[in-house]
Amino acid sequence: MHARYLAGHITVVQEERFRLTTEDGRSFLFVLDRKSPVQIAAVRRLQKARTPVRVEYSGRPNTGSGIAQLVEPVNEIFSRTVDDCT
Repeated sequence: MHARYLAGHITVVQEERFRLTTEDGRSFLFVLDRKSPVQIAAVRRLQKARTPVRVEYSGRPNTGSGIAQLVEPVNEIFSRTVDDCT
């Protein structure tokens, strides 16, 4: 399966699961991949800070197959992209 991406805010974190709500109000449930470099504690911090994030995932959100491989703050993605262009 190919990785896909969604952006928004994390609204709920429970155990290894979290819910992402997009700017247009859609909501997606994910399970954090055990192999992810991101720990669930970091996901909780992003939620509490209401930091906009981008989630790289595979499978289908809202099912057991919606697996988040990576959760990144949007501002870090932008900074990295700008730095790569210079």
